[in-house]
Amino acid sequence: MDFRRRRSEELSDARVLLVEEEADLLEWMTSVLSPYRPTPCRSANRALALLDSGMRFDMLVTAYRMLEMTGCQLHQLIARVDFMLARNALLIVAGGLSPEDERYVDDSRLRVMYQPFRGERLREEAHALATRAALSALGTISSG
Repeated sequence: MDFRRRRSEELSDARVLLVEEEADLLEWMTSVLSPYRPTPCRSANRALALLDSGMRFDMLVTAYRMLEMTGCQLHQLIARVDFMLARNALLIVAGGLSPEDERYVDDSRLRVMYQPFRGERLREEAHALATRAALSALGTISSG
């Protein structure tokens, strides 16, 4: 098996924690991210429960506006228990961020994608996150 094919298969094994409250959008994003291994969650608390149960993920894709907490608050909680997952995260924003969350995004270097977006763009972002996760697992990029 050649190196490129093996690398592509490794990236497709990336586990995605996908958090979105809107059922139709969650279903569509799950479909778009099907080249990976998405685990869809309709609530931030459910996503945290999955992590507490011992499930591990390579990347996080989360909505910003949710009922239980913002995507930034979810990211902060995840960063306390799984630093590498927090590093490989994408925040999806409809509208804008609060000034406080703008500072948080800048300080944490959290990737942001604004709605509306096409499926190709989501796949590109996921590919970048999967690549980063794979490189981190190999120890070729630092955690700082």
